[in-house]
Amino acid sequence: PRGVRDLVVATATMHLPFLERHLLAVDSVHDGLPAWVFEGPVAEAGGVHTAEGSWNPNTGRFEPRRRLPVYERQPFPELLRGEAGPRFETAGRTLHEDDAIRLWTPDEAVLVASIKTKMHAISPAVAEGLQQAVDRAEADFEGLVIWSGDEPFSAGADLQSMLPAYVAVGVSAIEEAEHHLQQTMLRLRYAQVPVVAAMRGLALGGGCELAVHCARRVAHLETYVGLVEVGVGLVPGAGGLAYIARRAAENARFSTDKDLLKFLTDGFTAAAMAKVGTSAIESRKLGYVLHSDLVVPHKDELLFVSINEAIEIAKKYNGPEAAIFVNGILDALRKKIRAERQPGDEVANVRKKPQKN
Repeated sequence: PRGVRDLVVATATMHLPFLERHLLAVDSVHDGLPAWVFEGPVAEAGGVHTAEGSWNPNTGRFEPRRRLPVYERQPFPELLRGEAGPRFETAGRTLHEDDAIRLWTPDEAVLVASIKTKMHAISPAVAEGLQQAVDRAEADFEGLVIWSGDEPFSAGADLQSMLPAYVAVGVSAIEEAEHHLQQTMLRLRYAQVPVVAAMRGLALGGGCELAVHCARRVAHLETYVGLVEVGVGLVPGAGGLAYIARRAAENARFSTDKDLLKFLTDGFTAAAMAKVGTSAIESRKLGYVLHSDLVVPHKDELLFVSINEAIEIAKKYNGPEAAIFVNGILDALRKKIRAERQPGDEVANVRKKPQKN
């Protein structure tokens, strides 16, 4: 409409002097900055941060970061552009490395598994590397930490890697890959040493299943956890639903209310609706992060806390009790059947013998 157009033109005209002054200020922005920004060592180095350190105009030289005691908890701090510092990709002693995963130790006490795939997706090669990590940890280390120096923890199973096998063989190839992934999760859960998941960023789908099968989780405050497979027309296939049932049996075991269905409802509803905890605290409410797990506010302290947690757990680690899940589920189902059985059902359900002609 003409009225709106006239209003826009009038507003723009009114602000022209301001815009002119602003553009002139941008053109001459260097006039308001100190000379050392544009000439001298900083200009020659191409920035204020270099391998030697960051420029200190008070002393007139590049100085490294301060070495305060608190920084000892941050073995791989996030580096500024141009800054030099420790790199997790080459740190420690490497025991195994390929395109999918790196197994290394920073202290000869705990083994660290760092996933290297895009978005840290769990491919068959990653699953194979995690099984190898458990074998090595049980043989030579006190524990295993699954940690990567960059986000995310894991965005889930690598569905794209399964596509060629599906095209060539069909559904049977998917079943084989899924079975291998399930065996990997069980290998982590029943490892003879504690396995700690150092979670940061996304832990979705298979990444969530990977975390819940570990003995302990150490989660950065900003961690997003959930079983999201339903959102793409799938169901969690690496033990996520079994985890929900197991947690329900464990909770029912220690509750005065023995109705298993009440404990199952929340977990399966969250999976059916692909709910995601948008923080470690919210993920705790959904049951993916337990009250015994640790929440770390600073992402650079995640590895330090996880390693110490693995060492501490190892002092008295006996592994999970499989009987809690199996016996709890069976007992609850038996009680449910007995409670719902009507009088006379036993007689009605007896199969009659066929009569001879």
